[in-house]
Amino acid sequence: MKLMYKSNCVSFMKNIFSKYVCKYSNVKKHTIPGFGSFVGPIGPKTQEETYITNAINIKDLKENTMFNSEKTYGDFDVIVIGAGHAGCEAATAAARVGAKVLLLTQKINTIGVLSCNPSMGGVGKGHLVREIDALDGILPRLSDISSINYRLLNGSKGPAVQGPRAQLDREVYRKNMQLTLSNYDNLFISEGSVGDLLINEKDTIEGVITEDHLQIRSKRVIITTGTFLGGIIHIGKH
Repeated sequence: MKLMYKSNCVSFMKNIFSKYVCKYSNVKKHTIPGFGSFVGPIGPKTQEETYITNAINIKDLKENTMFNSEKTYGDFDVIVIGAGHAGCEAATAAARVGAKVLLLTQKINTIGVLSCNPSMGGVGKGHLVREIDALDGILPRLSDISSINYRLLNGSKGPAVQGPRAQLDREVYRKNMQLTLSNYDNLFISEGSVGDLLINEKDTIEGVITEDHLQIRSKRVIITTGTFLGGIIHIGKH
């Protein structure tokens, strides 16, 4: 993002290059000296399709030689439940330090889908994205190469209340996020819903149990399911 990952000029050039040069040259990956590699919005897919290429079937884990558990479906260092912004960041952060990570989500094709107002940052949130960037997160750089417009909110006020915000192309961001996760070392993605946690007699979490009653063992479990679990909305006098 502007003032967050790269300069406005660099991001603007990437955006123009992606939207026009890539569109008509039918080239999917581009490298510009000094700018690095990025993916342009070519051949957009519908939300029923996916760019994820490294997805695995949970039921096949037991037969795969990379997993050596005899009692459960695979041993992981970390299982991340939910593939929203927080889940993608948690999964890639763990993978970067060498952990074998399984990212579980209900629908793989919706990874990277933004809201109807696809912006990144803003007042308060822009500071958080800067912090993610400082920790080498993927969200700021993907926002940079998927951006349409930049604005510094409260620019006439002091730095404490300023908020850098980028408006993003929803399809380009989804594509870039899914392609990034597909090529991330140590990261595996699977589709499924978690119904319970594996807890031993010492009250230590040892993995998860899916709604299909499959047990997947891991050393750590990160729950990033958002704010909708058991959510309550109060309307009027109720």
